[in-house]
Amino acid sequence: MYTADLRITAQYYENYSDNDTPYWKPKGGTEFIIRNIEPDPVMYAAPGETDSAIQILLDEHSNHHSKYTLIDWEFIFAKPIELDADAFLFEMGIGMD
Repeated sequence: MYTADLRITAQYYENYSDNDTPYWKPKGGTEFIIRNIEPDPVMYAAPGETDSAIQILLDEHSNHHSKYTLIDWEFIFAKPIELDADAFLFEMGIGMD
């Protein structure tokens, strides 16, 4: 059996009103991670089942002032490869004097 990390990307919202008439404003993305999970049962789950389970977990981290909605999820099988920030900025033509 092998495991992987499940990375979850969610939209973060803040409530700019009161609890009776909420006005939710998107404020950016938030990343969640579930570590060391066996990927096969998740990848072969019924359509929508994984999304529903993730949204329930995100709802548990939400309240009247802030909430999260699922954007996407993916398995991470290896550690990320870090790229150089200076090389990136150079390729964009930023900071070149």
